[in-house]
Amino acid sequence: MGCGLGDLLRYLKVEGAPSGEYIGIDVVEPMAEIARRRTGRQILLLDALCDPLFGADYYLCSGAMNTLTRDRDPAFLRTLFRRFPTGVRL
Repeated sequence: MGCGLGDLLRYLKVEGAPSGEYIGIDVVEPMAEIARRRTGRQILLLDALCDPLFGADYYLCSGAMNTLTRDRDPAFLRTLFRRFPTGVRL
């Protein structure tokens, strides 16, 4: 979540992380479009606090909290944990 420009996926590739399916999620269309071009992967335009989420083994929240204020961080995390399908790790 908050895949931005796709930098995390690019970093993981450089570091030799195991390959697997990657689906990026971002709420900002221009960033999602750039990530699609840069990574060649499926990047969804979703708001994780409102839109339906799909099942996954893991969700990584990379940078999505950078724009929140300190008092909004806990509320953001509580909302995400309530919304994830059973068995998903954040």
